[in-house]
Amino acid sequence: MKNQFLLITTVLLWVLLTTPAHAQDCNGYMLLTENAEYEILNYNQRNKLTGRMLYKVTDVRRDGNKLEATVHTQMYDEKGKMANEGSYQVGCESGSIWIDMRSLMNPDMMEAYKNMEVKMEGDHMDYPASLSPGQQLKDGSFTINVIDKGSGRT
Repeated sequence: MKNQFLLITTVLLWVLLTTPAHAQDCNGYMLLTENAEYEILNYNQRNKLTGRMLYKVTDVRRDGNKLEATVHTQMYDEKGKMANEGSYQVGCESGSIWIDMRSLMNPDMMEAYKNMEVKMEGDHMDYPASLSPGQQLKDGSFTINVIDKGSGRT
């Protein structure tokens, strides 16, 4: 439940932070601004801090009207200890933003597969610059293949 809430919060915040200042260009997206930093603080029902996620935009690249960036993430537990870190890709082209589907993978799940061979494949989740109720969005996909090194079973 906690992980689902974290995922939903992250995706919703990402969409809000990437709302463009101008509908048809890529300028104004916070997640595509070099060295932009932000954090999400998670609290329980008693208003006690239960975790924190830090984000920093690195390596912004522009090619014509296409813009891509790497977002570095750090997850901390309620005691301030780093629990996980990683990076994912975001981008924008002609005002439409996308996120690498692999970034939606829960890092805590990977601990269960630490002694196995893991292959992840995915594409982008696209969000058009102008969203409207009932609009059909392009499907995104994400596949994980896990192979037990001892038995070779998938």
